Amino acid sequence: MANGVWHTGYGIAINLSLPDLGHPGRPDLLREITARVADRDPQLLECLAHHDGRECLSETGGKSPWMFIRRGRVGGRRPLVVSHLPITHKATPAEGEAHKATKERIVETASRCGLDAEAEVPTANRRSITDALVTGPGDIRIGWEIQYHHLSPSSVHRRSVNAVQHDITPCGWPRTAQPP
Repeated sequence: MANGVWHTGYGIAINLSLPDLGHPGRPDLLREITARVADRDPQLLECLAHHDGRECLSETGGKSPWMFIRRGRVGGRRPLVVSHLPITHKATPAEGEAHKATKERIVETASRCGLDAEAEVPTANRRSITDALVTGPGDIRIGWEIQYHHLSPSSVHRRSVNAVQHDITPCGWPRTAQPP
């Protein structure tokens, strides 16, 4: 879909080229998705490419996967178009160091307990990397992702699904308030 967005709350793709957005049973959808970002969850609308696990050029250019809807200008028409929100959180040096230390602590602790553990393990398709991967009895693989900033429920769900698709049991993505 060339002009669309993923609604994380409803779990639906929205086609902005259609008058009913592809969902005739949701008459308030247009009002909901065109609300100011300050008046709604900023992670309500997600880039379709990002949601589908594909590369998005805007994201590689420094934008977030989260979107907002605006009116464009094409000739005399004003169609709905999607735009990426800017990245609002960049890891501070302290968060970067704490992230690294937490990964190392997980790997060291697992190793002391006789488990195989590695940091920065790419998935089979090399599209994502698990911060720490611990392999336990019966070849159960547990993936750890360390977070020092807010992570939306939809992001946790997407990351968990991705982990399971690669035979990794997600340990959850703990948000750590203070560096270890």
